[in-house]
Amino acid sequence: MSLLSLPLKFESMKVHKLNLEDFEDDLYTLVAIHTRLEEYKLAYNLNRYLNLRLSRSKKDLDLNYLHASFAIYEWKDAKHDRNWTLIANKCQREVPRTVSSGTLFHDENQSETIITYLVPEQKKTDYILKIQGIEEDSGEIELVKSIQQIQEIQTCYTLETEKLKSIKNLITS
Repeated sequence: MSLLSLPLKFESMKVHKLNLEDFEDDLYTLVAIHTRLEEYKLAYNLNRYLNLRLSRSKKDLDLNYLHASFAIYEWKDAKHDRNWTLIANKCQREVPRTVSSGTLFHDENQSETIITYLVPEQKKTDYILKIQGIEEDSGEIELVKSIQQIQEIQTCYTLETEKLKSIKNLITS
């Protein structure tokens, strides 16, 4: 007897649709940071100026489809029920340059640098600080002012998450 000939009843089964938005944490703030500091120096300065305890995560954020890996520093503040995540927005990697075999001057050691952005619409942003558990407009202004006190910070500002097309890259972090 084939499966097609079996009487199946699905009338009583309900369809439940799950939206990604149902699982998103609505209470988070994103701060874009522009600086020439290396990630560990920025984490050190944020710890110093904001009284945080950011430390390097054992795992980077690997986006295999982009062939990119982004450094993560994080801290779970149990006292204030907040999660702090500092994540690099840029990934630089060297790849061998493809050269036509018919060229006159062929250098086998040629390579090129490819830059991949976690949030491509924020290409000038070096790092993104994600704070989960902070309520909107409660301390965001003071937070940005405190970060701007760090001498090596060119600028920083809060990001409007509604305008970011690649927000899903940050939700997973």
